[in-house]
Amino acid sequence: MKKSVFIIAALLTSGCMVFAQTSNVKKASSALYQDPVDYDGAHAAIAAAKEDPTTAEDPKTWYVAGRIGYTRANNEWNKRYLNQTPDADVLYDGLSEMYDNYIKADAFDGKEVDKKGNPKFTQRKNIKGDFKEMLIVYYAAGVTLLQNRSFDKSYTMLSEYNAIVDNPMFEAKDKMKIDSTYNEVKYYAAYAALNVGKQEEALKCLTDLTKSDYKDKQGVYEQISNVYMQSGDSVKYLQSLKDGLEQYPQSQYFIGSLVNYFLGCGKYQEALDYVDQVIAKDPTNMEYMNVKAELLNQLKDFEGAKAVISSMFANGKNATNLYLMGKCWATEGSTKQTAAEDIIDNNAYNAAMAEAKNCYVEALKYFEESKSMMSKDDGNYEAMLQIMKALYMQTKGAGSPEYQAVDAELKAL
Repeated sequence: MKKSVFIIAALLTSGCMVFAQTSNVKKASSALYQDPVDYDGAHAAIAAAKEDPTTAEDPKTWYVAGRIGYTRANNEWNKRYLNQTPDADVLYDGLSEMYDNYIKADAFDGKEVDKKGNPKFTQRKNIKGDFKEMLIVYYAAGVTLLQNRSFDKSYTMLSEYNAIVDNPMFEAKDKMKIDSTYNEVKYYAAYAALNVGKQEEALKCLTDLTKSDYKDKQGVYEQISNVYMQSGDSVKYLQSLKDGLEQYPQSQYFIGSLVNYFLGCGKYQEALDYVDQVIAKDPTNMEYMNVKAELLNQLKDFEGAKAVISSMFANGKNATNLYLMGKCWATEGSTKQTAAEDIIDNNAYNAAMAEAKNCYVEALKYFEESKSMMSKDDGNYEAMLQIMKALYMQTKGAGSPEYQAVDAELKAL
């Protein structure tokens, strides 16, 4: 008899515990309909239900927890109708609370099946309705936080937007995914992630966009290259530039970056190969003709460099192409002078030095003409004066008026 009493007592105690936690779920739900809303009471009640084993895996528990966040966010968003500005941080807290709890509620839901073996969802309809209603609010909050430079929160909000749209609870008939907005949100999310050092997350967003119909995919490829460049991953940086150039062969960004990359590595021939690709497609591109002349000069193909520059002269001389021709002659002269230092025969040495000096004289002709056209704000101006000073020393000496004039100008800069 005593054993039966104990069993009955245990069952009664268990039933009371279940009732107590179920009551807490109802209490939390009821608190949302008070005026003003009792958020503290709702949170306290639902926290107890979440911790108790009898209700911890009940989808209703987590739905109500999510509904608390929904109510906070919705009430904040509705301030717009009172000509008030919603607080982006309050929206963030409410929306994140809604998202986290609704996703968990749906994970616990549908474990029972009907006679046909299909899962029976008790909360999904309500969850889907709330997500549909608030989807625009996730977008607005994410963008506002981005504008306010709250990048970490913005990334979370924008990521939750896309995670909602991608969630399998939504079918095509729900019409949740609008590609243009979805892709735009992903780009914003990548930008926010980069600003808080989440490079892997940013790269995932950007890589996804390369497979989409996003309106500015070239910008996406450029951003991927920037991420790898900033991370110092030279292998992936180089590959990203090649990938970008393959997609956008006319892009000055990719060809210019590839040329600069190879120049930085001292790989002038590789840089020249890419420049030739661009010139073949756009023979009138003077910028890349200038780059080609510089590269040929670095490779000591002086005749080739002069030929390129001379072809540009046909369209008119300017400060830049005159400067490049001067550099070409000066480099050739310097190369001849260096080679002469190894010559033992005096006559041969003097002949080689005379050739070098002739190159310097030719270089100065072009530099002087370029100087008459070039603005002092030009990035090449000071470098050209330095070369001219050295050449005047070689050809006329430090006491010459030309040397003195250039020296004085350099000191005045």
